[in-house]
Amino acid sequence: MSALPDLQSRFQSFLETGDDAIAGTIKDGARLGRTALLQVYRDAYVLRLHECLTVDFKAVRMMVGEEDFMTLARDYVGAHPSTDPNV
Repeated sequence: MSALPDLQSRFQSFLETGDDAIAGTIKDGARLGRTALLQVYRDAYVLRLHECLTVDFKAVRMMVGEEDFMTLARDYVGAHPSTDPNV
């Protein structure tokens, strides 16, 4: 596998599962370390999936409330990682 597809694969794995094998290839930033920088992307990924679930499951969200829905969405995304790089 060439370098770019390997890097993309490791980044996708981190987003989906939290596997931090990519961390060694990321440099610390001036203000944040690599762990925090990666977490920003992972949080954004999960929030984007949450947003999609919010649109698709409006009634469930209304029934359980925003806080419980967020917990359900995070649990769902963790248990069923996307098999497609697109949302």
